[in-house]
Amino acid sequence: MVTALTLIILAVLIVFVVYKYLVNRRRNALLSEIPALPNFPIIGAMMNFLKPPEKIWKYLREIGLQYYPIYRFSVLNVDVVNILSPEDIEIILSSIKHTTKSMLYDMLHSWLGGGLLTSYGAKWHNRRKILTPTFHFHILEQFIDTFVEQSAKIVNKLEAECDKPWTNVVPLVSEYTLNSICGTLFLVFLF
Repeated sequence: MVTALTLIILAVLIVFVVYKYLVNRRRNALLSEIPALPNFPIIGAMMNFLKPPEKIWKYLREIGLQYYPIYRFSVLNVDVVNILSPEDIEIILSSIKHTTKSMLYDMLHSWLGGGLLTSYGAKWHNRRKILTPTFHFHILEQFIDTFVEQSAKIVNKLEAECDKPWTNVVPLVSEYTLNSICGTLFLVFLF
């Protein structure tokens, strides 16, 4: 009885592994062309990321320089491809076909809804086309004084925090963002 059950479970497991291999064969062949961090079976490169956040950031910068312009790694069989070259990123962002977000964005969807950050495909492309002219260099030129003034303020506040072992930058960045937005809106409505 136990042997039959064990054989059934083993057969189901083998069928599942073969199925996953066949379904992902083309994807895996394409991924194998991209330089990769050293990976262990199943856990992938997870051991490299079991560090404090500031060390992870430094590590990502180092491997970005080492593997520029593209590299990949996997963690728990989830493949991550990091593209660092602005030219390559431009090609991807100008295409509607390759804008599907990763599963990490699904967690943001219930909070942020289907906006520019979480949408994809034609919906994302249309919203991006509407928003892009707003951030054109010539339009933003009129707000440079506001950005410089607010940047100086946040730099002064960050310098005052340098002696502390850590600083929560979220309130500072939020204040900078709000002040910059209000300053630019004031200029728009004033003129």
